[in-house]
Amino acid sequence: MVKGITERLSNEKKGKINMEVAITPRNKNRFNQIASQNGKNQEFCKRVAKEDIVNLSIPEKLEMINNHENLDVLINDKDWHIRSAIAKQGYGLDKLINDKNREVRIIVAEQGYRLDKLVNDEDWFVRKIVARHGYGLSRFIKDEEPYVRMTVAEQGFGLDRLVNDNSPCVRIAVAEQRYDLNRLAKDEDPEVRSIANKLLKK
Repeated sequence: MVKGITERLSNEKKGKINMEVAITPRNKNRFNQIASQNGKNQEFCKRVAKEDIVNLSIPEKLEMINNHENLDVLINDKDWHIRSAIAKQGYGLDKLINDKNREVRIIVAEQGYRLDKLVNDEDWFVRKIVARHGYGLSRFIKDEEPYVRMTVAEQGFGLDRLVNDNSPCVRIAVAEQRYDLNRLAKDEDPEVRSIANKLLKK
């Protein structure tokens, strides 16, 4: 790769070096050498050709992301780990919120971005993260997924309704909020009863 890059640079007229080349962890030193030889600021190395980045390994791409380099290119990477890493940087959330992979959208939700849209996400775990932010609780109290309703209870919201929820994990969350423990101490589920009775003794 370095040889080809050197040739591309050498074939340019002096003072008009082609900037559309790639810097990677493997060829960074060589780039710096070439930049120095041509009397150009080493910042030119940050301009990267898309075809060079695509072929990098995941660790190399993650290194670029940690250095906030070429995020505009890597945001389109086929590997969801890369796109998730970009979302963690808070970059391109307006695009990543529509990512087909739920893991990417979970990261977007964790950033607290556009909860008004993610409240309607098809994936229950994304909705769970939204509820954890305290958003959309009145909607989520009726969510079909028990773990979403459990998160609502963990926020201390709607306990008077959730105490009657048909899912034990939700009623456990209600008990942990120390709500209506006398009632939950007689719950039909042994785990709910156990937690409620332990909390009554404290």
